[in-house]
Amino acid sequence: GLAVNQSATLADLTTATSGSATSWSRLSSDGYTGAKAFDEDKTTANSRWLASPADSMFVVYKFNEATAVNAISVYGGSDYLGGADSSNRAPKAWTFSGSQTGEDGSWTVLDAQTDETGWASDGEDRYYQFVNQTPYAYYKFDCTALNDASADCLQIRELEFFHYNPGTPQIGDVSVS
Repeated sequence: GLAVNQSATLADLTTATSGSATSWSRLSSDGYTGAKAFDEDKTTANSRWLASPADSMFVVYKFNEATAVNAISVYGGSDYLGGADSSNRAPKAWTFSGSQTGEDGSWTVLDAQTDETGWASDGEDRYYQFVNQTPYAYYKFDCTALNDASADCLQIRELEFFHYNPGTPQIGDVSVS
């Protein structure tokens, strides 16, 4: 993740009413749908998105109104708070893309991570910032590798999307006088 002033006030743009998430995995039938990655619940045992490597390990979030996202937070969490170590299920590599239509071939890659390892076994929130001022209607988090290639599934407790404006004074930003 990118080192950034985490004390700056950032509001999660993916709220209960800002849009909707779609994903497909055999594990979705067990209730571990992509929508769980956006439910703002980092503590309930079953509030997590699971996707099998045999399936597509991606989730698409459609905003009600096109929104410029230039930072995301990925929370890889354990199965149960203080429970089993599931850091092997954390994402190691992924792309984050935007699209106006959500159709194949319409995605613009905004950020890519290739070697995110060493996730905490009891849950960890990592922040990633990138350049984007274009408001897209659709965003896709597409995991391409897990921390342990033999892991049974991808597990993400929460995804949060932000618009960080470094030109605007932020609460707690010591560089602003």
